[in-house]
Amino acid sequence: MKLEEIYEQARQLPLAERVQLVEEIWNSIGDANEGLPVTEEQKKELDVRLQSYVDGEQQLHEWQDVHQALRKS
Repeated sequence: MKLEEIYEQARQLPLAERVQLVEEIWNSIGDANEGLPVTEEQKKELDVRLQSYVDGEQQLHEWQDVHQALRKS
């Protein structure tokens, strides 16, 4: 099946099922992230963000809270 065909079929799903499909796809990407390269620039940005957190300049949020807030909007 071609990507365009999959996309058209997905567009016909109810919104809740499309969101669930996207979540499943995203989770499958996370499961396979070992093969994704990270550039030096990305590593530096991650280091900057981590240091910002360690210095107390950033606050982490539980994924469930973020997910719930996104669903409300």
